[in-house]
Amino acid sequence: MNRTIKNVYEEIGATTGLIIDEPSDLLTGEYNGYHFTVYYSQNGGYYVDVSVSKAGQPATQETLVNARKSIYAVKTVHGKEYIVSCLIKGHLRRSIVANTVSAIKEVSDFLKMNGYVDMSANSEV
Repeated sequence: MNRTIKNVYEEIGATTGLIIDEPSDLLTGEYNGYHFTVYYSQNGGYYVDVSVSKAGQPATQETLVNARKSIYAVKTVHGKEYIVSCLIKGHLRRSIVANTVSAIKEVSDFLKMNGYVDMSANSEV
């Protein structure tokens, strides 16, 4: 794992409790009832992913648009099936760490407020 990415993961993990999975180059774990995955894309940028459903259905396009509008720390929010993926704002390590921590907190709050549950806690889907 690249040392810079590892440093970013360590700083995010220190605040959120997520842990580094070195073999897969991911930062993973549970925060506020949701299982998050943080990763660096070779296309550039850090992403936060979470798998959620509401009444057995994935997040709607309207929900994704509203999430993007209400969560300052993310550039984009996309959904593919049950995965909600957020591209984090920032280029410097300090802003990436702060924005990722903020995004994890705000995404979990937004999802709870809108009735979405973690897919790992919902074995029916």
